[in-house]
Amino acid sequence: MRKLNFALIGCGAIAVHHVAAMEYVDGAQFVGVYGAVIEQAKAFGEKHNLKVYDTLEALLADPDIDVVTICTPSGSHAELSIKAMEAGKHVVCEKPLALTNEDCMAVVEASKKYNRKCEVVCQLRFEDTSKFVKKIVDEGHLGKLTSVGIHMKYWRTDEYYDASDWRGTWKHDGGGALMNQGIHGIDLLRYFVGSPKKISAFCKTLAHNIEVEDTAVAVMEFESGAVGVIEGTTSVYPGYARRLELCGTKGSIIMTENDITTWDVEGIEKPDFNLVKGGNNASDPNAISCMGHAKQFNDIVYAINNDVPVANGPEDGAATVELILGVYEAARKGTQIDFNSKY
Repeated sequence: MRKLNFALIGCGAIAVHHVAAMEYVDGAQFVGVYGAVIEQAKAFGEKHNLKVYDTLEALLADPDIDVVTICTPSGSHAELSIKAMEAGKHVVCEKPLALTNEDCMAVVEASKKYNRKCEVVCQLRFEDTSKFVKKIVDEGHLGKLTSVGIHMKYWRTDEYYDASDWRGTWKHDGGGALMNQGIHGIDLLRYFVGSPKKISAFCKTLAHNIEVEDTAVAVMEFESGAVGVIEGTTSVYPGYARRLELCGTKGSIIMTENDITTWDVEGIEKPDFNLVKGGNNASDPNAISCMGHAKQFNDIVYAINNDVPVANGPEDGAATVELILGVYEAARKGTQIDFNSKY
């Protein structure tokens, strides 16, 4: 079976992680790149030995390209995903899938219409610790969940926002500390406990000259009766590791980044995983390991070759965006809202 050919759309910081991740993927390779700034794309292509396409249309028309990975500003994700699938390409889309519920649904429908795989990058789900904790929760070893939370007290400098004109804007970023920096943690919380039914929230801009929030807190009630918290910032210096808490009537688990730091589960020994130490992005957005991306690339390669669904498809990506937009709505209205997920 021949290797699947991948091409990048976008050649910024996250594209470097995609290229690095491909070294750990069997049965696939990057062969091309397109970037809106052609000089940047040429430099990227030369560095990584990739064919450079002068136009997006040229890339999508190339029959040798099987999969595109979308590494562009968030506001373009939906349009590019749909165009790629319409052209017969499978898609790996960086988070978020889109910036509105309507655009998310359009990507979901395009995946069905054109029968193309669309994997949304949420690499935390693919960590061994995450998969094991998911199994523990689903099997009821924590009993009835009562209190859950994701805490992401991050820091970003003014220079970070000034580096790109799309960062910190509603039009191109879709939100701030939650939609951009916090979306992976929010997705992980939803992966473990599902979507809430009621949300109250505060979203504020306290430390930066940007349109979107740099400080947010949401309180939620779930169908089970459990209550939970989402806390996300880019305003807390110097930035602290992500912490996820799952507490119930029989046991509790706390994860700090990808490590299980508290394990109170009766009758089950804490697993000893050989974790990849890639730092954390509490203060540096690029201080992450590429191994999560590698696992997602391996997943879509397997899904294409065996014609099975990807592990994290557009419906999952859409549901996480939907939750974040629900938090924004609750904050904007200044009252508790009923949240009825479509997914």
